[in-house]
Order: sequence, then structure tokens, then C-alpha cells
Amino acid sequence: MGFATVGASAYPMLGTFEINLSVGLLEELLATLVPLLGLLSDPVRRGVLRLLVEGGPSTRDELTATLAESQRLDDAEMERLEVAMHHVHLPKLDAQQYVDYDPLMGDVVLWADPDEVTDDLAAVGKPP
Repeated sequence: MGFATVGASAYPMLGTFEINLSVGLLEELLATLVPLLGLLSDPVRRGVLRLLVEGGPSTRDELTATLAESQRLDDAEMERLEVAMHHVHLPKLDAQQYVDYDPLMGDVVLWADPDEVTDDLAAVGKPP
């Protein structure tokens, strides 16, 4: 079985140690991390998760209004954000089991463990 060495030179966030992973395990790890990084690369989705971690359950409209206010969006931009929240951002977070999103009622509840969400957001290292 082949092994891959992963260390600080390839991935600085791992620190100064090296670990040996089987190629299969490395592929599994990458299959998990790549979608996670893609999901959390978007500032709107990171902002939604931070708001839910800090404030608890909310609604699509409340989250949209808070994000729009923090980004100082005009009416047209807020309308685009509302559509994107309903059709893109909240369904993606729901599909990855970060939130439970009810598209009919607009209710949004943090589904994942808040500490794990905070750790995931810290791992991405980008502000909302």
C-alpha cells in the first residue's frame, strides 16, 4: 500500500510535524475537506453560521437583514441576497448538515455542534 507524507511544507496549518497517511486515507480526508473548504469559502455562509452560533435559531429574513445591514447593502443588493439565501446558501448549509433549514417557513436552526462549527470557521481562517 502506498503512503503519502504530509507536512508543514505542503500545508503550513499542520505545523512542524509530519504524518504518514495511506493513499486511501489521504483521498478520504481530501474528499471530506475539499467540500468543507468550498462550503465555508463563501462569506455569506460563514456569516450565517457565526450568527447562528452567537444568536441561536433564526429565520431566513432575520439572517438576511442582519447580513445586509452589516455589509451596508442597498435594496437591490439585499433582494439578490434574499434570493441567494433561499436558493443557494441555506440549502448548501442544510445539505452538509450545518443547519436545519425549512424553506417553506424560513426557519433556520444550527444543526451542527456550535464548538465544531467555530472550529471549522477558525480552520478556514477568513472573516465573514
